[in-house]
Amino acid sequence: MLAARQLLIPAALLVAGYAEASRVSESATTFGPATTSEAQTGEPANATWDDSAGPLASSLAAELRGLRLPGGLAEPFAINEEMVRWARARVPEVGSAKNRLERLLEMLEESRETDFQYYGGRTDTVQETFSTGHYNCLSFSALFVGLARELGLPAEFHDVPRVLQYERRGALVILTRHITVSYGPPHDQTILEFDFGPRLDHRLAQPIADVQALALFYSNRGTELLREGALDDADEKLALAAKMAPESSQVWANVGVVRRFRGDLGGAEAAYLHALDLDPRSTPAHHNLLVLWRSQGRHDATEKLMELLDVRGVRNPMTFVILGDIEVNAGRLTEAGHYYERARDLAPKDAEVLAALGGWYFDLGQTSRAKGLMRTANKLDSSNPRVMELRVRFDTHE
Repeated sequence: MLAARQLLIPAALLVAGYAEASRVSESATTFGPATTSEAQTGEPANATWDDSAGPLASSLAAELRGLRLPGGLAEPFAINEEMVRWARARVPEVGSAKNRLERLLEMLEESRETDFQYYGGRTDTVQETFSTGHYNCLSFSALFVGLARELGLPAEFHDVPRVLQYERRGALVILTRHITVSYGPPHDQTILEFDFGPRLDHRLAQPIADVQALALFYSNRGTELLREGALDDADEKLALAAKMAPESSQVWANVGVVRRFRGDLGGAEAAYLHALDLDPRSTPAHHNLLVLWRSQGRHDATEKLMELLDVRGVRNPMTFVILGDIEVNAGRLTEAGHYYERARDLAPKDAEVLAALGGWYFDLGQTSRAKGLMRTANKLDSSNPRVMELRVRFDTHE
């Protein structure tokens, strides 16, 4: 288990949202290993890489070539001479690694003409982030890691699991995860934390390889392009992400999204199922598979998905709560009830699960059953946001 000390970062610096490590919905192209070519990337596969791009990008370029991908695809994480001069002028060459890393963070916050501002619409490159001050936590993490390693300091990418948030855009579901940075030895590790939103359990933080972080960059860009309707470009970016991180369920769920939008229903279904093979708990893949089946006129889609969840051994009650919420938002209360009931079967004493089920009964007009569930949930955890929300609904109703 990771022993982590949390370093709080002022909201003015790292804020407002949690980086997009995965965005999901429904989608088109053939299933199988993603490939790329000189025509796609604009760079020959044996192109040389400029080591002045910094240790992070240079090591990534070598790793990419080992995957038979052009080293130039590491460019989003490359730093330039201006950035190197800026960092060396502000971070002393002597002192402990921890103090020097904290100095780098302090200088990024205080010693720039452009203030950092959270920017959720696009995942920028490291150089763009440094120049404009626009960031999400993936782009800032890459900036910090890149500058730290240029200074000879150890810093690593981490994925911090959290209660998943999702956003609907039509049938599209966008999943949010959090990427951050750690430094220090395993027994005394510091993990950067965004001083915004709910606290994260850093004991669950997992280190990820540099190439996985780069894959998430291309996955983000692919989903951003998908939103803009640039399907060919989105497909290209997601294909690259899948080649870089073939074991990432997040990436394969997003591959399914673009395939669905391009009309390749068979390829989309295969991508969603592959995502579930990699991570049976992938809520977006479950949901988007359900949407796909319904679009094909499968009237037993909900039952089929429940069977799939059982077969794959999904026992996380929050997976079912989230699927229930999605169905409620779509106006499918009957289907939502199946998920909420399954969540209660798995966690009969979980306050949030009981409040979710109570909210469903409230929507159905069965207020007496809803109130009983609210009272039980309130005794278990009166401070749970979902329990509080249900109490407010009753206060307003009465």
